[in-house]
Amino acid sequence: MDTATILKRLKNLRKKWRTEQTRERKFQSGERLGYVPGALSLEKSVGIDIGYGMCSSELDRFIRELERATTPG
Repeated sequence: MDTATILKRLKNLRKKWRTEQTRERKFQSGERLGYVPGALSLEKSVGIDIGYGMCSSELDRFIRELERATTPG
């Protein structure tokens, strides 16, 4: 597998995690306003949100390092 393919897959994974993070934030907004049933915990949602944020920021850093390593010059 070449570097371009790896970068593409990592960027798609980062996009997927950010989409899920946005979904969690929308859930949290609804929970605070009382629109979402109380079956799911707001605290759990905040934890998931933090996890997705940490993973996507780590991926950003890794992608930048890969791009620097593969850029000629």
